[in-house]
Amino acid sequence: MKKSLLVLAMLLCMAMPVPPAHALALSLFPQSGLLIHRFDDVFIDINLIGLTSGAPGRTLGAFEMDLEFDPQAFQKIDIAPAGWGPALGNVAAGEALASMALTAPGVLHISAVSLLETSAAGCSFCTGPYLDELQGNSFHLATVGLYAYNPGFVDMTTNIGTRMAVLADGAGNRLPDVPDALLQLTIPEPGTGPLLLLGLVSAAIAGRVCRRSATKRPGP
Repeated sequence: MKKSLLVLAMLLCMAMPVPPAHALALSLFPQSGLLIHRFDDVFIDINLIGLTSGAPGRTLGAFEMDLEFDPQAFQKIDIAPAGWGPALGNVAAGEALASMALTAPGVLHISAVSLLETSAAGCSFCTGPYLDELQGNSFHLATVGLYAYNPGFVDMTTNIGTRMAVLADGAGNRLPDVPDALLQLTIPEPGTGPLLLLGLVSAAIAGRVCRRSATKRPGP
């Protein structure tokens, strides 16, 4: 009887899912908050959380993912502070190779690979910096810049999220998959003042165009 119970307990343990030693996750942090306005520049930090929890020496050596957004609400911009975090090395100094490129309307493919060695232990060139010096449990991967150009004038909410993220450690081994991160932003309807100002500006531009056309029109 005892033997049967022991076998049953072992089978139950084998059938239960084994929790990961650590939980990796991506987070999206809007620097300007969750409420944005039309014609705003919106900068979103992409962060990695939980890399080294329960796994001493774990580092990130490469990653790629898609960031999806509504192309009717935003367009990509490449002005500061959009760019790369320091955790994989200085991209401008050639310590990492990185790319942010639109592969379809509203789909931004983001990828980076570090050229730095993982740690001083067992290094080949031993020039530093090393990944384990630059990374902690949570750190900044990249900042994406978007321009809220949506021409509509009604309240709306819009989602921005990551998809198909793939992570690898400093030795090139694939890390556990991470769930997609989702961010919901609210774009309120413009008030009467901004709408009136926009109308006046549009009227002024239209009047200037008409005057220029009249001055260029040949006489009879």
